[in-house]
Amino acid sequence: MASPVILLQVEPVSRSVIFLVSIDGSNVSAWLLTLLSKTAVANLSVSITTTSFRPSRLSFTTDVAARLRREYAFWLGITAAFLTAFYSWRLLLMTFHGAPRADNKVMAQAHESPKVMILPLFVLAAGAMFTGYIGYESFVGHRAGEFWGESILVLASHPALEAAHGVPAWVKFLPLGVGVAGIGLAFVLYMLAPGLPALIAGRFQIIHRFLVKKWYFDELYDLVFVRPAFYLGRGFWKTGDGSLIDGVGPDGVSAAVLNLARRAGALQTGYLYHYAFAMLTGVVVLVTWYLFQH
Repeated sequence: MASPVILLQVEPVSRSVIFLVSIDGSNVSAWLLTLLSKTAVANLSVSITTTSFRPSRLSFTTDVAARLRREYAFWLGITAAFLTAFYSWRLLLMTFHGAPRADNKVMAQAHESPKVMILPLFVLAAGAMFTGYIGYESFVGHRAGEFWGESILVLASHPALEAAHGVPAWVKFLPLGVGVAGIGLAFVLYMLAPGLPALIAGRFQIIHRFLVKKWYFDELYDLVFVRPAFYLGRGFWKTGDGSLIDGVGPDGVSAAVLNLARRAGALQTGYLYHYAFAMLTGVVVLVTWYLFQH
């Protein structure tokens, strides 16, 4: 059965953006067919065409969606490579270069590390740079299947390692390019123009606060998980453990024993006539019991 489809074409001055919107019952799906350039909102003419397409004629849209899903992880990795290069070199430049941020007392005690610390760092650095070449063939090379066995299952229908060797050159060199760009941006902001980050933060205060607060994930986590956990824990502690378990159990028994001991202690006055009266009362009770029994 054909599905009603609305073809929405937004035409600016020189470019067009075409959306295909499929309405199937209560579900609405949209595909971006062509996006030639970013354009201004002014001078737009919108034409809406309602027609019918069978699902087989929309198969090319699923190909576009599948391609977007495949490229999504790639571009996330590229963005992560840029950010990693930027903040790593930002950390390096702010720590070891530029004007010191410590006071004179701290700077007077600053000194180079001894050789017992420097030499192991050289060994670790050399290993980090060159050890990967030793295990390349076993890890990701021709012997990868034999090395990993069933630990990493690679389906014959998805030979990712073999396909990685056939990607375009720009895919291989783009991580290096964005890494160099991130390093360059960090060098510009924290060496050549160290006052520029403060100006940018002042100009975009909302965005800066949002990023400094780490997207407010800590606040959200505190609101959703930490505070309810504290509330439940305090309730179990005060009501369950304190009032119920301790109140009825150890604390309740000890309080009852203490109350009885206090009442019994009130009878010990130290006066002789009180003891004589208690003894006489006991004799009367015993005689009364004996008479009633016999």
